[in-house]
Amino acid sequence: MAKQIAFAGRCSDGDSLAVPEGTVDNWVIIVSPEAMGRNEDGSEGDNALLRFECSAVVEGPYGWTVTARSKFRGMNEPPGGSGTWHPSSATYLIVRKQLD
Repeated sequence: MAKQIAFAGRCSDGDSLAVPEGTVDNWVIIVSPEAMGRNEDGSEGDNALLRFECSAVVEGPYGWTVTARSKFRGMNEPPGGSGTWHPSSATYLIVRKQLD
């Protein structure tokens, strides 16, 4: 029976993802934005997605911590305002580096 060489799923800001087996040295992770920003119906003309961050950082030998967040300025914030960070969601793909 063949080993599974890739795993995919959804995650949110601050989530911890564990390696399927072995250590992080055996795997590569790719994290991609899924849902970033906000929606304010009827006021899209003055909203702004200022920035988004989406990444995974090694938290030890057995996993990663995900950052998936967006900085948004809504209609009630003054023009030029710095906006507010909001947790967001992402998708991930974990792939084995080398087959045994």
